[in-house]
Amino acid sequence: MAMRTFCVDSSVFLAALLTSDVTNAASQEYFRRVERESAEVRVFIPATVVLEVVNVLLKVDQRSAAEEFLQQLPSLEVVAIDDRFIEEATKLLPRLRLKTADAIVALTAALNDAMLVTWDQQLLRQSKNITAAATPDVAL
Repeated sequence: MAMRTFCVDSSVFLAALLTSDVTNAASQEYFRRVERESAEVRVFIPATVVLEVVNVLLKVDQRSAAEEFLQQLPSLEVVAIDDRFIEEATKLLPRLRLKTADAIVALTAALNDAMLVTWDQQLLRQSKNITAAATPDVAL
C-alpha cells in the first residue's frame, strides 16, 4: 500500500484529549487508526499546532493531557516555519482567507502533499483551495 500523508490540525488533537468534546470518540478513533496503520501513514503538524494544543490544555488546567500530547511528538513530523516554508507559503497565501494560525496548518498540508485533517469547518472549506482536506471520521 502507498504511503499516505496527513497534516492534523489542533482541533483534532484537542478533541481527542478533552473527554468533554463532542468529537472526542471520533478523534480518538482516528488516532487509533493512524497508530494501527503507522507503517503506511505519515503525520505532519506545524510547530504552531504544538504550541496551540499545549497552550489550550494548560489554560483549562489539563497539564497531564498536555504532557500526554508532548509524549506523542516523536511519532509526528513537526514542521518548522523556516525560510523555505515562508517562501513557498507566500505563493499560496492569496488562495486562502484564513486566520494566520489556520493558514499555517493548510500551508503545511499543501507543502507536504498531505491531506489536512480538521474539525474546523472554515479551515476545511478554505484549505480545499490548495490541498485535500477532510474530517477525521472520513480521512482514513
